Amino acid sequence: MPILALMTVLAAPAPPRAYEAGLPGAYAALADKRFDDAIATFSAAVEADPAALPQAWGWGMALYGKGDLQACLQIFERILAEAPAHGRALYGRGLVRLRLGGDAEGDLRAALAVDTNDVRSRFRLAQALAARGAHAQAASELGQVLARRWIHQPARHALILALRDAGDRTAAAQVVREFRRVERLVGPIRATERAVRAHPDRPALREQLKALYEQAGRTF
Repeated sequence: MPILALMTVLAAPAPPRAYEAGLPGAYAALADKRFDDAIATFSAAVEADPAALPQAWGWGMALYGKGDLQACLQIFERILAEAPAHGRALYGRGLVRLRLGGDAEGDLRAALAVDTNDVRSRFRLAQALAARGAHAQAASELGQVLARRWIHQPARHALILALRDAGDRTAAAQVVREFRRVERLVGPIRATERAVRAHPDRPALREQLKALYEQAGRTF
């Protein structure tokens, strides 16, 4: 084969795999907690391509959602055997270890070493810290969650409990008032965020979102 023809073949994008068309629906099913639908697509993807680690992670998370903890643990550990710094798999294994026992805290800290802005791992780390009585440390981590995602109300609720259990009832009462203020605006903020993503060329929507956040007490 002439060298130019060979270079053209090598540069051509690989044809899409048969399972790829169903992946957006699988991720949507995972988000909607339709775990059986997600498992069907993700497991077929991994069967077709054992190196498809993102799809293996989706399969593991769907199994976790169904409560099949041992099966999802095996998947997360398989991913980590191939990619030890796979932050999502570290998060997934940390979730399982929170339920089954084991070094959940270590997994979640490792996930945060991969991505310090991983709100999910930081929230679960705070839960692990609170579970062993490290309430002040848990409160610190929850404060960082809220700095990154102001309307994360589960984190705010957990912060109230952590501050209370750490003995700072004054700060806990302040967060209770904040929780109530934010709760009224969570729906409008999320709706406006979706609108901004759908129409990034509309600055008026961004201004509207900023105003809502300011009403919720977020400063910029």
